[in-house]
Amino acid sequence: MYEWWWSIQAGYAAQGWLADDAVLSALACAEKPADIDAVTAAIRAIYLPWLEESARYLQKLVDGSNYPGGTIASAKAFAASKGECVLFVDGLRFDAARRLSAVLETRGCQVAEAMSWTALPIVTATGKAAASPVRTKISGTDDCDDFEPCVSATGQSLKGGYHPKKLLNDNHWKVLERTENGDGHLASTVSRLIFVKSLYRTVVWLVFGVVGVMAWFCRVTIDSH
Repeated sequence: MYEWWWSIQAGYAAQGWLADDAVLSALACAEKPADIDAVTAAIRAIYLPWLEESARYLQKLVDGSNYPGGTIASAKAFAASKGECVLFVDGLRFDAARRLSAVLETRGCQVAEAMSWTALPIVTATGKAAASPVRTKISGTDDCDDFEPCVSATGQSLKGGYHPKKLLNDNHWKVLERTENGDGHLASTVSRLIFVKSLYRTVVWLVFGVVGVMAWFCRVTIDSH
């Protein structure tokens, strides 16, 4: 059976994101107040109606079916190999991620892209947990504060960062801070908090939490020689 969401996903990945990207490009060209006003007016006249109509159409489809992002119960275990590093970047939109992919390729990186539907609601608390290597050990409740998930086994909130790090450490993941590079040499490459197993070769997993319903993530291989 052909799923309705597949055509939306394929369409946005092929063409839809270019509309979002064009808006950013247009805004980047405007510097003077008068130019910003003119560009903003054009965006609100052309882009905003399309954006609202697309969002409402998606809501209508989901309301009559199921959200294609699934639930924590259907989430697959995080797939990673020894020597790989996982980086979560908060709030990076699909269109901006595509720009990043192009930049990485021009710098000689091998990029293998993939995409999925984001966790709901689309906020950092849920998105970060859904992208985590220990996502199958995390759940949520209807009465949680600020949509903050909790540790499934104990019900302890992930807010504050202690329990997420503990979950990672307990499941054989090493959490690196800004100046740490684990067993490899990534300190100059990655400057934000990283979830990492052990680094014997320079391979980085980038997992992006995005603003929107489409999540983008890629595997980047950087030649260490």
